[in-house]
Amino acid sequence: VGGIGQFDIGFTIYSLPDAIIQASKFREFNAAGALNENAQTPDCSGMFETTTGVFTDIIQVGLETLLTTWSLTDATNLLFTLQSYSALQPPTLSPQLSAL
Repeated sequence: VGGIGQFDIGFTIYSLPDAIIQASKFREFNAAGALNENAQTPDCSGMFETTTGVFTDIIQVGLETLLTTWSLTDATNLLFTLQSYSALQPPTLSPQLSAL
């Protein structure tokens, strides 16, 4: 949009029983050019595919981290309906070997 490829998007819950969220605000992502703790440009977790109207993102719900997929179901009101989700598991740690 207007030459901008990444946005910060704020969502509000539109209907909890129907799992619908609404895009309520947006702005250019990292317009100030801030860097993270590793002196790198931060990245977005969400992605919107304009040709299909599908939005995917990783979200935190309580103690769970979920990979979610949403479909744009009302372009006029910017409503997205949850299509699927799956819990992400933390990486397993390798067993530590000790010297005898």
